[in-house]
Amino acid sequence: MSTYNVVVLSLLTDTHRRKKTNAILYNLGLGFKYFDAITPDNLSYYDKDIYFKDLDNHPKVNREAVMATFLSHLNILKNIFNSKTNTLLLEDDLIPARDFDFNNIDFDTFGVKQLMSEVSCCCQFYNWKEAGEIFWYLKSIYPTQAFDWELHKLRDKFNITTVDDPVFRQSSEFVSNIAPHGY
Repeated sequence: MSTYNVVVLSLLTDTHRRKKTNAILYNLGLGFKYFDAITPDNLSYYDKDIYFKDLDNHPKVNREAVMATFLSHLNILKNIFNSKTNTLLLEDDLIPARDFDFNNIDFDTFGVKQLMSEVSCCCQFYNWKEAGEIFWYLKSIYPTQAFDWELHKLRDKFNITTVDDPVFRQSSEFVSNIAPHGY
C-alpha cells in the first residue's frame, strides 16, 4: 500500500466546490487537505510585471487568474518537496471518470503521473524529489503559458507520464476561474 498526501487546490471562498470535493473524495476513500489557492488580489508587482512578463495574453483568459493558479501550483510543489512526501494533487472541479486503485502507486516509476490528459495540471501524482526539481526549474524561467502547458513542455526533461485512460474529468458544473467564457 502506498502512502502519500492528498492536496486539493481550491479557493477558500469556493464553498460549493469544496462541498462537492468533500463528498467525492470521501467516496473514493481519500483523506486530504485543502491548499488555499492564491488569488489575483495576492499578486505582487514582481509576479505581474517581472516573473510573468512573457505570459501569453489570450483575450478569453483571465491573465491574472492564470498567474495566481500558476503560483499556487508552484507553492504546492515547494511544499511537497519540503515535506519529502509523495503527493496526489487535485483541483476542486474534478469528478471520477473510472475506477482506479489509489492504494498501489509506485512513485519510483515516475516523477509526475498525470491522471487526466497529457496537458493538464488538475490531477496528478508527484514524486516528492521530482516536485522539487520541477519547482526549481520553473522558478528559473519566465513562463509564457499557463501551468499545465509549461508542465507539458517539461515531459522530455522530467519523468512525466500520463495514464492511458483518464481517471478524472473536469466537472461541467463549475465555471472556470481562468477562462470563464471558454477558450
